[in-house]
Amino acid sequence: MLADKEQQASIDGLNQRFKATRVNGRLRIEVAPGTEVGTIGTPLLTKVAVDGQVDQILGGTLPVETGVELPFADAVKALADAYSNDDALEPTPSAACGDCQFKATAWPVPGEPRSGFHECWSQKFGWQEEDFAQGTVLDLWYFTGKTKLIAKGVLKPSQVGMEDLGFDGQPTGLAGMTRKHRQWYVCHPDWPGGGEFFFDKAGFLDASSKWKFPLHCIDFETSAVAIPFVKGRRPYEMTAFQFSHHIIAEDGRIEHRSQWICTEPGVDPNVGFVRALKDALTGDEGTIFRWAMHENTVLNQLRAQMLRDPQAPTDLAELIAFIEHITVRQGEDKARIVGARNMIDLCEIAEKFYFHPFTKGSTSLKKVLPALMRSSPFLRDAYGGLTYGGPGMSLNFEQPVAWWQIKDGEVVDPYRLLPPVFEDVSVQELEAAEAGLSELREGGAAMAAYGRLQFENMSQTQRGAITNALLRYCELDTLAMVMAIQTWMSLGRSEQC
Repeated sequence: MLADKEQQASIDGLNQRFKATRVNGRLRIEVAPGTEVGTIGTPLLTKVAVDGQVDQILGGTLPVETGVELPFADAVKALADAYSNDDALEPTPSAACGDCQFKATAWPVPGEPRSGFHECWSQKFGWQEEDFAQGTVLDLWYFTGKTKLIAKGVLKPSQVGMEDLGFDGQPTGLAGMTRKHRQWYVCHPDWPGGGEFFFDKAGFLDASSKWKFPLHCIDFETSAVAIPFVKGRRPYEMTAFQFSHHIIAEDGRIEHRSQWICTEPGVDPNVGFVRALKDALTGDEGTIFRWAMHENTVLNQLRAQMLRDPQAPTDLAELIAFIEHITVRQGEDKARIVGARNMIDLCEIAEKFYFHPFTKGSTSLKKVLPALMRSSPFLRDAYGGLTYGGPGMSLNFEQPVAWWQIKDGEVVDPYRLLPPVFEDVSVQELEAAEAGLSELREGGAAMAAYGRLQFENMSQTQRGAITNALLRYCELDTLAMVMAIQTWMSLGRSEQC
């Protein structure tokens, strides 16, 4: 039984008929009285026959060890016997090691938990601690040939050649770095000009010359709930429940200008979200920034929702026009339609014009921000004291905060300075849960928080604490975008770049 994403709910409030509660630490689902086949409207579940897939699995084979592949039943028995007898199987390193669930961040020391990743690679390749310190080809960003490299004994980035990456060594132009450039710099830090990091000043200045002040930085938090809020919606449709909005004035002043959040159980936030965003951004024609495609995708999905909604809002035309003004979308003839005030993608700016080895090539904001903090004198000077917060600057930090801090000789990742979203979930557990989302969308904590606020029975105090944590996290997301722009602008003005 699977949720049918083509079906539409025929009643309102369906998702609030199934509430989560914790009993002795375990999750239980409470079904509201009167929830029966005749009261839930159009069925949203459908039967999917999987006989063919099951037959394929049962009739197929499974790899057990390097070079050993057995029929399914025999493989299951071999794996079960190995588990029962506590026998370690010979490791088979591949690109899958990059997502290893049993991987410590560094070579474990006595007294710390074991690291399966380090044990496997040490057994297979005879590696010691110093080998891991040099990194692995698993660090190559957006590279699909890692398993082939490992198979031929290319294990460290320094062993990778241009032919392995398909890189021709051509210098960057005004268009900036390609992904091949970034992959090559991960392996061989010989970017133009040398130094701690690479910044393409000419390319950045050319791109930023088209920006208009005030600059607007926005970030969305979203979810895709399985059970729709209202009739007419489908399972797993986009739900936008929060945004944060910072501005940078032409004189350099920054302000957390606006924010919006709706976590009330059972309330569909989407139309209110678009209205609030429209109000926040229509006071001027300043350039709007997002990080990656998420915000553009969200707005286009909300546009499609509203256009087919039989109970469309009275201001539908205005909301649709606003979305089309600031997004890029595909027309019916597959043509690319670009809004007159289309948002600028800062992730793309980072990919083309900024490389720091600390990011290992990634352009994720959660990777770029720590790299900026550890290398930017501007950020050190601007945020090293209690300079951010209070009325007129921040909507959530009433007391000034020092975002640039040193601990144990290292610059602290600003996100580590925030308290956890959930008091009953450790930072380590949360990071483990978010690991699988990192390449798609960083926001696993917010998504999980929204799910709990919607479907879990909790006190108003708990709800308030989680909501406040969400507001602070989202504010830091747009502040991080501000910090990136400030850093690159300062580098653009520097005579040394």
